[in-house]
Amino acid sequence: MKIAPLREKMIFQIRQIIQDEIGNESSTWIPLFERWCSCRPIALTERDGSVTKLIHNKVQFTLRYDKAVLALNTLTARLQFRGQTYTIESIDGDTVARSLIYVVATREEPYD
Repeated sequence: MKIAPLREKMIFQIRQIIQDEIGNESSTWIPLFERWCSCRPIALTERDGSVTKLIHNKVQFTLRYDKAVLALNTLTARLQFRGQTYTIESIDGDTVARSLIYVVATREEPYD
């Protein structure tokens, strides 16, 4: 596999529940590890009457095969890429056996 296409860094984060001294719980995201990747948008369309809009908020990331990435739980992990936060939808390590991992993620919209 050529390394040149994997030229951008992504950071995987994991959710941790913290409890204070009186029992209140809060959720924080802790950086877990960084990996090199490449990305491509997945073209989705949305039909609004007679107009079709192209949506680019879903992305497929390509990484080298790594058991740590395959072991992630998509409910408690997320990733950051180019300053944006993405929710992981699926992690596929079976398509190209022990060579690549494909991660499909959706960009989270910030609350203003």
